Amino acid sequence: MTFLVYVAVSIGIGLVCRPIMRSKGRSAGTGFWLGFFLGVVGLVVAVLLRPTREFEAVKLRKRRATMGDVPSHAAVSERERAATPSEIPDAAAGPALSFSNVSMVFPDGTHALRETTFSVSPGEFVTVVGPSGCGKSTLLRIASGLNPATGGSVSVDRSSLGYVFQDATLLPWRSVLRNVEMMAELEGVPRDERLERTLDAIDLVGLNGAEFKYPKQLSGGMKMRASLARSLVLNPKVFLFDEPFGAVDEITRERLNDEVIKLFQLEGFAGLFITHSISEAVFLSTRVLVMSARPGHIVADFPIPFPYPRDPELRFDPEFAELCGQISHELRGVHA
Repeated sequence: MTFLVYVAVSIGIGLVCRPIMRSKGRSAGTGFWLGFFLGVVGLVVAVLLRPTREFEAVKLRKRRATMGDVPSHAAVSERERAATPSEIPDAAAGPALSFSNVSMVFPDGTHALRETTFSVSPGEFVTVVGPSGCGKSTLLRIASGLNPATGGSVSVDRSSLGYVFQDATLLPWRSVLRNVEMMAELEGVPRDERLERTLDAIDLVGLNGAEFKYPKQLSGGMKMRASLARSLVLNPKVFLFDEPFGAVDEITRERLNDEVIKLFQLEGFAGLFITHSISEAVFLSTRVLVMSARPGHIVADFPIPFPYPRDPELRFDPEFAELCGQISHELRGVHA
């Protein structure tokens, strides 16, 4: 679209030059091409002199530091929730995501899901655990619209949905800043507002100082933080997590779990998380669902009684260990 505008401007300059050259006894065609050439040169110079995104980000950060600018959207959200606790989303508001008798049979005949029914309300963080190949990730793909279900129905507002994949899926030729702002760019968010939101999201996931680095310069944990920030820019009401921390080491995983809980508390989204780690599921969630072997369906629903925020030491609490044992026992049953 921008390229077409540049071409139109150059053609316009060429058309303006035609009568000028004709009045001087020159060919109108020569005037057109001379004007077109001058227009192209001028536009190229304008593009080259345009501030880079990185320069704009540095300028905005300096302005915020100098003027004590308005806190990020997340900080404002936290302050508002603290002032008006009655506005925090709860289950009474109705589900933000619901599956009703969802089944999935792939074209090769694989029966992945069978009559799966559950819902996730605003302010709920639900984790699904189950055997490999039982259809956990398929649930997320159906919820996001990437795969249509072959039976049943899904209710979700896909215009306000964040999706964090197993891999960070960052574009290698874009910096962290440009990767994080990509979703907002595709949604047509105005340039200045997009930069504000992008820096807010980068700060929120703890990547301040790494925004100008490229994916090859990042650790696995930093890449996943960038992936989280990319979805946060649109402030989704429903967040889907498809085993996002399965490839990182245990210490990094625990730190990222803490980050997710912080985001959940600040944003109040409805979260649906997929993992193979029982301790991760219990630590993060308000509920843990256990799926059967393929074709997958829900066989158990465990409410998690621990309040937020959750201290990392919770993992060593006897009640925590007992709950993990109950879920593990249920999982061994579905494997049998």
